Amino acid sequence: MCKWMHIKAVIVIGLILLTASAVGAHGGRWWDTPEVAEALKLNEGEINQLNQAYDAYSLRMIEIKSRVEAEQFKLQTVLEKEDLDEAAINAQYNRLEEVRALLSKERFGFFVEARKIIGPQSFHQLMEIYKERKAKRKRTESDSKQ
Repeated sequence: MCKWMHIKAVIVIGLILLTASAVGAHGGRWWDTPEVAEALKLNEGEINQLNQAYDAYSLRMIEIKSRVEAEQFKLQTVLEKEDLDEAAINAQYNRLEEVRALLSKERFGFFVEARKIIGPQSFHQLMEIYKERKAKRKRTESDSKQ
């Protein structure tokens, strides 16, 4: 059951990251892409709110990412010990997953905040832009493989 929760978390994180980055090459600031901002009819106030939210969430995510790296290092250290301590390995793995879950919640928090800022119609339009770009990328990748 824990494995399925982990897989679901990875999928959710992937969707959030893809949504944030796939519609613009501005470091996840999709609203900085002129064509997206125009398509969504974002006003200056919404753009400012998105910037402020992004900055606040980014700072927290940077902090949590460093915690993830520290927990990964600790897990690696426990795994590399001469004597296998399965309880210690499992305990450290659980700590790592707890911190990863915090990171996922923070990313999802920004996703929800952006949805609140831009409203339901613009949000649905953003999802459509994402789907179109994803389909276009798949076609391009498929064409380049042939």
